[in-house]
This record gives sequence, structure tokens and C-alpha cells, in this order.
Amino acid sequence: MCSGDKMKIMYDDYDKCTKCDGLNNVKITDITAGCVCEIETICSKCGHEDFWAYGFYESKIMTYDEFKNLQNRGKYSCKI
Repeated sequence: MCSGDKMKIMYDDYDKCTKCDGLNNVKITDITAGCVCEIETICSKCGHEDFWAYGFYESKIMTYDEFKNLQNRGKYSCKI
């Protein structure tokens, strides 16, 4: 369980590059019930390629071990 009201979901902006904040060229790869679900992105500034799905970039996904390491260092107060 997470503590407090400070835990807000912050979705990634598929138009913005995760490396340089440049503008992405996007190719929608999945739409469900009229909602965009998955997008391939390529930055028009630095050329970084990424994949955005359901609000988040694949390159920013944290593994369980990475999360536990941060939790042990006091960065997150959620219990797993």
C-alpha cells in the first residue's frame, strides 16, 4: 500500500522525447475503443526511438530490482 495522497499517476507525453525533450514523430500502432494505446516514437531532434504504451514509455519502465533498490534507499514509501 502507498502512503498519503502524494502518490499521483503522471503519464508520459508521447510528443516529447525522453532523451532531449525534442518533438517526437509518432506512428500509432494500436487503438482500442477509439483510444490511442500504443505508439512508436522517433525524436525529430536527436533521433531517439522509443515505444509508448498505455501512458508510459518502455525505456522508462523500472524493473522490480531497481524499485526495491530505490525503496531500500528511502526514495519510495510503497510496500510491495
